[in-house]
Amino acid sequence: MAQIAAAAGCSIRSLQLSFQQSLGCTPVGFLQRQRLNHAHLLAQSLPKDTLVSGIAYEAGFFHLGRFSIAYREVFGCSPRDTLAQNRFS
Repeated sequence: MAQIAAAAGCSIRSLQLSFQQSLGCTPVGFLQRQRLNHAHLLAQSLPKDTLVSGIAYEAGFFHLGRFSIAYREVFGCSPRDTLAQNRFS
């Protein structure tokens, strides 16, 4: 956070407030959403036999339980369910 704020020429608090005002979330929340979106795209495009752990790691998640919970909260299903629905495998 400190490096990003320094590169933006503002304080950490200003960076947090700007994210909240512009995007409705914190910088960490924004990053998590981007990682979840990446995981979702992977789950939609990879073969059905792909391991969910591989998708989680590729998207930057290292706690598999938290990944699955966050994924379900955002997309309404598990990553395994998304893989199973993949038509391209």
